[in-house]
Amino acid sequence: MSELANYVDEVGVNLVAVFIVFIARVFGFDVYTRLIRGGRAGRVRTRRLWRADTVLLYTDCDDELHTSNALAKRLQAEMTEAGTRTKVSVVRDGGDLARWPFSRPIAGIVLLITDVTQLSSRPRERERLQKRLAHYVRGGGCLVLGHDVIWRRSRNERLQKLAGCSLDKFERSDAPIRYTRVDSGPRACEYADLLADLPESLDLSDNEVVVGTWHRDVDFLYCWDGDPEVPLVTRRVVGDGHVYWVNSGDTDGDGPPRSLARPESGLVTLLATLVNHAKPTRKHR
Repeated sequence: MSELANYVDEVGVNLVAVFIVFIARVFGFDVYTRLIRGGRAGRVRTRRLWRADTVLLYTDCDDELHTSNALAKRLQAEMTEAGTRTKVSVVRDGGDLARWPFSRPIAGIVLLITDVTQLSSRPRERERLQKRLAHYVRGGGCLVLGHDVIWRRSRNERLQKLAGCSLDKFERSDAPIRYTRVDSGPRACEYADLLADLPESLDLSDNEVVVGTWHRDVDFLYCWDGDPEVPLVTRRVVGDGHVYWVNSGDTDGDGPPRSLARPESGLVTLLATLVNHAKPTRKHR
């Protein structure tokens, strides 16, 4: 009888634990996620003590993280060469992104979606993640969104509002896309130091250009081959932070776009420059 009683007690304890976790999830409190996020927050703060920044990078390229790791390595080297000690951490998917802290020591978050991948298939979790990203930007963070993040079918409505556009059209291109810097006009960025550090033009193998109607307060940093109505890189000030959007790039039947998969030096320089120039607005600096 004693063995049976012990067994019943053990099963009871396990059931209670499962019930507690279930109730926590129902009310939006994920114990596992909070624990991982807390550990990562400690590592990020430790890097800051050694005056090293952390940048989060996510791509949805379906190649066992090959593209993500290659781009992270190049981006980290580029930022370090520019004088900033940086650790670029690869994020596996939207669920993994949710387990990262979006605190001020995070120098930048780069999300490059190439194939209409949703951050989460669950609307509640997707909305919660977007809300955290918006809060991060308003508090002084730098958020770089790529290609399909704000495409209408990606269902990132809050990020669309944050960036100032919902993309709804596209044009395919087998030739490299010519990025022409916008130095003047009503859409030109007034931040002269940023423009000075950006190349006058870039040729990136993006496979596609996505198009939409942009809010009037959005700056155009680059346009498509000089067409002032089709931006390829945009900038918007939101609260104390910045939201950028970059056209690169579209995944097709042959895999990720060359601009990411190689990765092309123009894209690496562009991403590093955007994040580096957003840093002075962050309150923790």
